[in-house]
Amino acid sequence: MGIRTHIILAFLGIVLLMAVGGMLVAHRMAEISKAEAISFAKALVRENEAANYRLSEKVLTRYGEFMVQEKAASVATELGYLLKQKKYRNYAELRRNKKIRALATQKIYTMEGVAGYMILFDRHAENIFHPDKIVEGQNYAKWQQQYPEMWKIVKSATVLPKTAGYLTFFDQQGR
Repeated sequence: MGIRTHIILAFLGIVLLMAVGGMLVAHRMAEISKAEAISFAKALVRENEAANYRLSEKVLTRYGEFMVQEKAASVATELGYLLKQKKYRNYAELRRNKKIRALATQKIYTMEGVAGYMILFDRHAENIFHPDKIVEGQNYAKWQQQYPEMWKIVKSATVLPKTAGYLTFFDQQGR
């Protein structure tokens, strides 16, 4: 074998070693890129899940608020119609009307069950109708220190044509 053959074989060996080395480096880079891509994709999925959760929470909250507002408007319209049909001398007489009582204290439902109930109070914050009859005839102002969030909503409802807010309450079973 001549020197030329040795040089060619050495050159081919070097080229082969470089090719194998290049393939190993490329394989390692692909593994690193794959791991980075998977990590990046997982992070994007988590961000997307969180964004979708926030969006669905916002949409469902608005939908729920709309449902409650529509229910309140419907009840107010029907109460207005019923109250125009007959004059009542006082709240005690009004409370004896079973149809008006049922309308003014009906429950508000969601897919999970009862979400709340309707109440009726006058412009002086005196409770006219409440599912818990013990509350009827009492003025909400007496609870303003104990339940400031409730008082803020009630007070604004006595002076504004429309008000809204969130209350945490316990039903008659203490739930």
